[in-house]
Amino acid sequence: MQKHEICFPHLNGEQIKSFEMSCITIDQLFQKYKIKTLDWLLLDVEGIDSKLLLSTDWSKYDVKKIEFESLHLDDSKEEIEIMLKNFGYMRSKSLHKYDECWIKKEWS
Repeated sequence: MQKHEICFPHLNGEQIKSFEMSCITIDQLFQKYKIKTLDWLLLDVEGIDSKLLLSTDWSKYDVKKIEFESLHLDDSKEEIEIMLKNFGYMRSKSLHKYDECWIKKEWS
């Protein structure tokens, strides 16, 4: 919440709300829609990006480009970088200063 207050100083703490909702994993989403190949996966899930990225079995899928919000990454940033490199990704230019973008080496 504090990070949003820095980014949006015109809002006060009472205007920023937090809530919980049920979620599914990337694996569950891909299974539901029978996704095996994807050109671009863009995540912005307010703080659970690292949990989703690290809990996905990337060996099951051919995702050419993965972009995610890195603003809320905790201590898992290095772990995510190692994992993506191990699956053949390299860092690429992202759309936004708060995002990280990784692309499969064969598509760069």
